[in-house]
Amino acid sequence: MSQKLNPQKCIVSIPNLGYIGCRLRLLLGGRMPLTNIFYHIREHIRFWTVKDFIYWADKMGFKVEKIEGQYGFPVFWKLFPSLFASGVVYILEPNEGKKR
Repeated sequence: MSQKLNPQKCIVSIPNLGYIGCRLRLLLGGRMPLTNIFYHIREHIRFWTVKDFIYWADKMGFKVEKIEGQYGFPVFWKLFPSLFASGVVYILEPNEGKKR
């Protein structure tokens, strides 16, 4: 039996504020992570932790189906993306029990 592709799924990739490098920068230097945009103060990039994004997705009526880490510390970012991945990819689908 083949599985149907749900056209309502969404793939989102965002920087991970919970990454250990960001945590150390905040702890030791008292500063948030740097971005590559210096002249555009109202940049569109927002930093999230995995927990924050899952909460936001739930409030917006989505269910996080899968979480994948990107970059960071080899091997560890696959096992613990919330701590060792500098970027995180989420696969979202509508949560049928919640209204948007």
